[in-house]
Amino acid sequence: MSSRYWIEQSTRQMAAFDKSTVCVLPTAAVEQHGPHLPLGVDALINRGIIAAMLNVLPDTVPALILPEQSVGASAEHLRSSGTLSHRHVRLIEHWTELLEGVHRAGFKRVVIYNSHGGNRDLFYPIAVDLRQRFDMLVAYSSRSDAGVPADILDLPNLGFDIHAGAIETSIMMALRPDLVATDQIQDFPSNAIGFESRFTKLGAGVGGSRAAGFGWLSGDLNEFGACGDATAASADIGQRLVDHAADTLAKVIEDVWGANELVS
Repeated sequence: MSSRYWIEQSTRQMAAFDKSTVCVLPTAAVEQHGPHLPLGVDALINRGIIAAMLNVLPDTVPALILPEQSVGASAEHLRSSGTLSHRHVRLIEHWTELLEGVHRAGFKRVVIYNSHGGNRDLFYPIAVDLRQRFDMLVAYSSRSDAGVPADILDLPNLGFDIHAGAIETSIMMALRPDLVATDQIQDFPSNAIGFESRFTKLGAGVGGSRAAGFGWLSGDLNEFGACGDATAASADIGQRLVDHAADTLAKVIEDVWGANELVS
C-alpha cells in the first residue's frame, strides 16, 4: 500500500486522502538517559513502536503519521549535558498550531502518541481547545499507558522504573543495541521509593498514588538521572514490550477511526 507518512505525500495525494484518516502525532524528548543510553531514547522508542504499529494496523484503517516532534518538555533534565527542551506553554502553542494545519487539510481525527512522561500534562488543553474550535477528536496516549504485562516483565517496584531502567533499556536493546553502553548498565534505585516510606502524603508522582506531589529534577530521584533496574533488561523483553505497545496503539487508532459519533 502507499506510504502512511505525512511528509512522503504530495499536495495532490494529500487532497485525495480519505478525510476519516487518523493523523498520528509522535511526541518525544531529547534528554539524558543515564550513563548507558543515548539522549534520543524517547524519540527512538517512539519511532520503533510506530513502525511496528504500521505492520499490524489493518489496511482498512486509514492513518497518516505526522512529522515526529523529537524535542519535548524536559526541564527536569536540563542540568544534564545534551538535554534539549521547550517551555510547556510554547509546546502547547506549537502543537496546537501544527494540528490546526491538520484541520486545514480536512482531517478531524488525531492521536497524539507520546513517549516522554514530561509531555503528558500538555495534551488535554490542546485536545479540548481543538474540539471547542473545530470539533476535532484529539485522543492522546503514552507508551507507558499500555502498561507492562507481568508475563513480559515482573519486578519489585516496577512502577518506579520510569527512566532508563529495565523497561527503556530493554526496548533500546531490541531497537538499537548499537547505542546501548552495556558496560555502564546498573541498578538505578529511585529515591521516590524512599519518599513514599518516609512521608505520609507527599510523593514524587511516580509509582503510586499520593495526595500531594512536587516538582522534582532527575537528580532528586537518582544521582545518575536514571530510575529502575537496568540489569534486568534484555532484547527479548524489549521486543515483546514494543509489540505490546504497537498492538495497543493500533487499537487506539482503530477506536478513534470508528468514533463517528464524536466527529461531525
